Amino acid sequence: MAGSKKLASWKIKRYKNNCDRRFSFKSLESENSCQNQTITTNKNMNKLQSDWSGYCDELDPY
Repeated sequence: MAGSKKLASWKIKRYKNNCDRRFSFKSLESENSCQNQTITTNKNMNKLQSDWSGYCDELDPY
């Protein structure tokens, strides 16, 4: 289970990174082409932008 926790924390860090860079998901997709979630996010970017900004605020209380 330790591996799963590590992967989850890595994903959160990567998402926070993307929030700082205003949704730069293309680089993330090229690095991890097998992640369907990233591809789906790219396809629905306009719809998700407001949701993601709120998600980033929750992740980083500072």
